[in-house]
Amino acid sequence: MERLYEISKEEGKTIVKLSENINASNITHLRSAIQPLLAESAKEIVFDLERVKIFDSNGIDLLVSTGNLMKKSGGRVSVIGASEDIKSVFRILKLEKRFTNQLSA
Repeated sequence: MERLYEISKEEGKTIVKLSENINASNITHLRSAIQPLLAESAKEIVFDLERVKIFDSNGIDLLVSTGNLMKKSGGRVSVIGASEDIKSVFRILKLEKRFTNQLSA
């Protein structure tokens, strides 16, 4: 079975490349992986959603809560590789600008 995520550092950014759909069944595991990144004061966390087809409200909550914590410490959250369906959800929820202009790329 493939790992849910892969974390790497690139040009001062922490990249969280997700390998599966994000939903209630795996969000706790993913939250546990994100906590140490927040503790080490990462300046930017980039969530790569290229392989993600389903991103439910649990995933959105993770992005919003991580974004809020990052903002408090002067950092930010970006999203790259989102499918058109996921981008549409972000637009409907008016979240596309919150995660920088990378979402539209």
